[in-house]
Amino acid sequence: MRDYIIRLFIICIFIYIGGAQQQAVVTPLGALFRQTESYASSGSCPYSFVAVGPIDLSGGGGINIFCSILASPTAPTCIPTDVFYNTTHFSIRGAISFTSGVVYSDIQLKVVKSVGSVPHTLPLVNQDGSAFIFNCQDAPSISSPIFDSLLDPIGHMELNTVDMSQSNSFNLYIKLKSDFVRPIPLQQFTLESADYIFFPYYIDMGTVGFSFSFQIDYQNVDLGHIELGWTGNSYSFFTSSPLDFPIGPLTLNSFIEFKVGSGWGYYLDTQTNSLNDIEPSNIAMKPLYGNSTNLKYFVKGDSIYPRKIVNYQNVPFIKQFPAPEPSSVIVSSSTTDFQDRFIDINFDTNSVFFTTLGPLLSFSFPNYDTSYPYGLTSYNGYTRHYRFPVMYAPSTQAFQFNVEFSSRVSFTDNLVPTAPDTSPPTLDSLLVVLLNETHSILRLGASDSGSGICLIKVLNLVQFINKNNLVSGNSLTGIYEMIIPHKKSLTTEITVTDCSGVSQFYSNQQLNFMFGIELYQTPSFRLETFTHISFSRNQVDVSGDPIDLVLYANISQTTQQLKESTSISVSIFFENPNNIPIVQGVYNPSKALYEFPFMVPPRLRPGLVRYTFNLNMDNTIDHMKLIGKFGYQATLTIINSETIDSTFPIVTKADSVNGQSDPLVWDLEFYDISGVKKVMVGITSEYDMQGKIFTLDGKNQTTFQETLVYKLDPATCRPMKYWISYIYTEDIYGNIGESFRYSNRDFHPFFKYDGSNFDFISLTADYCTVNILDNNPPIIQSITITPTTNSSIQQEQAQVLFRVSDDTLVSLVHFPVCYFTGMGNEVVSAVATVVSNSGGIVNYACDFIFPFTFGPQALLSIYGLSDIYFNYIGFSPSDLKALLSSFSPVYSIPSATTLIAIESTSSLEKSPTVLYIYGRGFKNDSKVEIKTDTNLWILVPNITTGSVLVLYDIEPSLFYNVTVLNLSGEKSLPVTLKGQSPVSSSSTPSADDSSVDSSSSPTPTPVTPTPVTPTPTPTSPICKTDCGASLGYGECKGTACVCNSPHSGLDCLSTIANTTIEPNPHIPSVNLTLDGENGGTTNTKSKFSSLIQLISLKELENGGNDVVSKHVFNNDQWINVPSESNDPDVKTSKYKYIINNSLNTTIYSTVQIFSQAKSITFGKQQLQMNPSTVKFTFNITSYPFSKSTNTLQLVMGASVETNEESGCSYQEFIQDDNESQYLKIQIDQVSLFGRFIGYGIIDGREESITNSVVNQADEIATQQTSNSQQSYIGLNIRYFQQTALLDPDFSVLIETKSASDQSNSICTSDIKSKKLSAAQIAGIVVGGVVFLVIVAMVAIYVLGKKSYNPIVLKLRRITKH
Repeated sequence: MRDYIIRLFIICIFIYIGGAQQQAVVTPLGALFRQTESYASSGSCPYSFVAVGPIDLSGGGGINIFCSILASPTAPTCIPTDVFYNTTHFSIRGAISFTSGVVYSDIQLKVVKSVGSVPHTLPLVNQDGSAFIFNCQDAPSISSPIFDSLLDPIGHMELNTVDMSQSNSFNLYIKLKSDFVRPIPLQQFTLESADYIFFPYYIDMGTVGFSFSFQIDYQNVDLGHIELGWTGNSYSFFTSSPLDFPIGPLTLNSFIEFKVGSGWGYYLDTQTNSLNDIEPSNIAMKPLYGNSTNLKYFVKGDSIYPRKIVNYQNVPFIKQFPAPEPSSVIVSSSTTDFQDRFIDINFDTNSVFFTTLGPLLSFSFPNYDTSYPYGLTSYNGYTRHYRFPVMYAPSTQAFQFNVEFSSRVSFTDNLVPTAPDTSPPTLDSLLVVLLNETHSILRLGASDSGSGICLIKVLNLVQFINKNNLVSGNSLTGIYEMIIPHKKSLTTEITVTDCSGVSQFYSNQQLNFMFGIELYQTPSFRLETFTHISFSRNQVDVSGDPIDLVLYANISQTTQQLKESTSISVSIFFENPNNIPIVQGVYNPSKALYEFPFMVPPRLRPGLVRYTFNLNMDNTIDHMKLIGKFGYQATLTIINSETIDSTFPIVTKADSVNGQSDPLVWDLEFYDISGVKKVMVGITSEYDMQGKIFTLDGKNQTTFQETLVYKLDPATCRPMKYWISYIYTEDIYGNIGESFRYSNRDFHPFFKYDGSNFDFISLTADYCTVNILDNNPPIIQSITITPTTNSSIQQEQAQVLFRVSDDTLVSLVHFPVCYFTGMGNEVVSAVATVVSNSGGIVNYACDFIFPFTFGPQALLSIYGLSDIYFNYIGFSPSDLKALLSSFSPVYSIPSATTLIAIESTSSLEKSPTVLYIYGRGFKNDSKVEIKTDTNLWILVPNITTGSVLVLYDIEPSLFYNVTVLNLSGEKSLPVTLKGQSPVSSSSTPSADDSSVDSSSSPTPTPVTPTPVTPTPTPTSPICKTDCGASLGYGECKGTACVCNSPHSGLDCLSTIANTTIEPNPHIPSVNLTLDGENGGTTNTKSKFSSLIQLISLKELENGGNDVVSKHVFNNDQWINVPSESNDPDVKTSKYKYIINNSLNTTIYSTVQIFSQAKSITFGKQQLQMNPSTVKFTFNITSYPFSKSTNTLQLVMGASVETNEESGCSYQEFIQDDNESQYLKIQIDQVSLFGRFIGYGIIDGREESITNSVVNQADEIATQQTSNSQQSYIGLNIRYFQQTALLDPDFSVLIETKSASDQSNSICTSDIKSKKLSAAQIAGIVVGGVVFLVIVAMVAIYVLGKKSYNPIVLKLRRITKH
């Protein structure tokens, strides 16, 4: 894009300097190749073009859609299609028809002004400024076929790829005779064979590719042969088809038909001799599993009759695919609230669904993916009733709301706008700001005079641009930014839509004229630029492990284009069409090639790998074209003579079992050719949609069988039907599948049984002993919405408090969920927590943190309320208004769009070369304040946009405290980043004042930072130590030390270790490892590792040590719960464990790993989380205590070990004055430091708990050796009725005092002999202090006047003490 603007600018300067003649620059469109036009067709050469030239329209008016061409020797015709103009220039798109046999010169373009019909004539020039000349030539006359030969070694190439078998299609590459020096128009190639369909395309000037398909009604008219011709003569070129080669039979052993979406899916069991050459069929078959002779496929479609060709005969295959079935779901408007401007959407379905919304039919907002209990207001046995709100703007004229089930159902409503807006919005600016080699910021300015900008759709970008991307201004006139995987050369179209639904479309030509973006070109035009394609290996055997490969590519371009303009990516098709890896190319200067690293999965179907290139967002170029140009080196072939496995485990049996003592029993069987690793089964019933999920260990068996028992209490159950509603399967290679009953759109694990009722079990009143008299659901008595504040959070916050009652008892197993619905289908949710439960009245709280751009108004809904007899209810906003006449569900959210905030950053831990700061509110005058232990810098970013700041070459440090400052005095909350260990260097961070108009990545310019002396705040030392205050490590607050990062521990004398923390994806456990020489006793590199996990849950008699009952956690029964956290500094994993007791006690565990320092709230207290800290949160639901005087003990295990053969270990459990307890397990100078807070949230109240050492956990004795320590801690909770919430955390620290210096440490014999006496230690300490004071005084004298020097400041502190 920038190259085009520069060329146009230079030409315009040439035009206007010295009164030079004005000219129009012409660019070809639809050309097959650069610089070369096609031969004439029917005596003429059609030439599509865009011409841009100067014009004076300062007096008003515009240009008529008209053009004519003046040329020598004759004037060709010109047909215009689009004209754009401003007061100084115009752009016209049109087509010229040149006559063959004529060389045209002195070509001029004439346009006509609309005012006065004044003609305006300009000579046409090429982009390099040379005169535009056109030579229209007829193709040479040849008395033989125009084709020379088939290309070898590729020849016939059937489209049997690793991800799809489309055996009725194939490609040929044929060389044209050397007589042709121009391309023949593609429409002149002919196919004389009636049995085929073909599509020609160019590989290069002399090579034509043909993609063939067999006709559906193939009749063998041509005996399998293919006859190609040319309209320029009557000679034909004959070649063979795949039918002329040995073809193996494709035998269908059996098939299973099932519903997918509104159409049909088919599971095929096939037999063949070879997968490479099979009988052609007209359906695309996705390989599932098997081997080279017996392979299972999946096919989907509707209203077609599959055929295959056997011995040149067209025969039926599988069966006639039925027509699609219309959805039985009816979506209707139930309530239109004109006062609060929302409509309740009302419908019934048993399917999982998501929603889309658009104010007009022309576009839609992003999807909202729903999950239980969103929208569910009630269910009557098997029927689910949904009702939820849709907000609309005052200017909205009409909208369409889509509910996506297995198919789409739409509801359209016409509205009377209270603030009509019929004026279209405008796109005012477009700028691309480079960030790095692969990504940029797309910066768009848009405005609307009425309802404001709602959506901007950029063609070929997946995401919409909306108010979340607004970085300055407002919806009436604002700047929007989005990070895109492209550089400055873009080929696209843009649609801007306002909130009334009025859209303005900007074509590719219009954007080219306004902002200089690239024009669309043909695939062969793009293909011509490719100069190299190759793979690091062209054949790989995937019968074993996955394989890492690199794809190499290059194109012809200038250095300027390489640095600023060209973006190239590749999409690789392996297995899942919904998860296609897209790899951005990074240029390697040493190889002079773009590199695309990727991994090939194991056990793929043998065949060719499909891939496509995308260059500057234009038309994709597929692998067949690249193979045609580069031959074998552009192929990637998969070899696999063993097992093929491209799918997940499937359910092969799902039967209900009768005659058991338990009424709910299922006989289940799962199969996977590689081995079943994990299975999850969800059971739902007529009146309990939440149900239960069972997690099963497949034990890596190919056939895994399980008898599933759903335990019920006869005293609390209800007669109703139960069935399997959800299936999750995973094999040993990571192939994962999910089934949602009646909601599947593709192949899924439960395909055999989704439409059956074999798994349905009717629970009768004979088993349930209680006669349920209460059929009324719970009722909400009151609701309040209150703004809340938290100084560590910049977003707006609110709390919803509501009181619920029931005729019997409110179920505490079913957690209600609050939802706020905003404009544009935006929904935020919060799970309610129990505040109090007394006398059958339950008070709930939902705490919200709103996204920055959420609002300005939102509607409250509450769903998921149930009593103990499964009487369920949910409330939409209209329901809440009807229920509570004095309550309004509309909540106004103050705007936070003007705040300056850091939302995420890149990591400085691996390299401080570049720091990316992502957020909002950044301005051209924004600066970045960076604090370390010793320095403070105020830096001007090297790149500044409204949402991204980039700084180069930050000085290494252990930690950074980063704040963004604006000239107006606004600043963000600080964030702490983990860094590298500091190295001795005289360099300082670099900065350069570059704003959004930076044309390239600037070269960093060193600036001298402003040094700041950190001064510790003196406090009264009422803690046990001074908390390292004299060294700036921390300070005493109350009775506890508050440490400054990276210092930590009870006395702030320890340092946070640079730890690798890996959460277990299946259980709430983490493994912490530390590599380095931190505290090792030998010169070899030490490795320290730590494991933290849950062990058991015990009920203790009267709070003592006698165990009443105990449940040992089975790691295979933990369920991984999807996490909705978007905080880039906190890695969150969630888990659920259901204990099979009378109350189905459930433990919800959240594991959070903090990469940066954060302040969090637990209860009413603020807790500081340091980098490399792991926080566990345990939420335990109702437990069936034997009596109210008993306690519950949750046992955790923690261990540390090292590979050092000699050393010391030590552990202690510390009771602090602030009633928290601390566990320290130390080996040499490395310790695992655990904080166990002395309180929990018990039944919604903050109450004290105790934490204690458990000497034995489940008959596993505590391990203590010189190089390993293991400890068990019991978290003791008093009797509770609803929930207990606990919150311990752990860090790995580097201690100043080694374990060998502890009196009760365990050491190897060689370490023990090296321990010093107290007198020896005292002598060393005294001597060391004297020497340190002398050195300090000399250093102070030498550095003298440099009072800001941090070393001097530290030495001064030391000498004072």
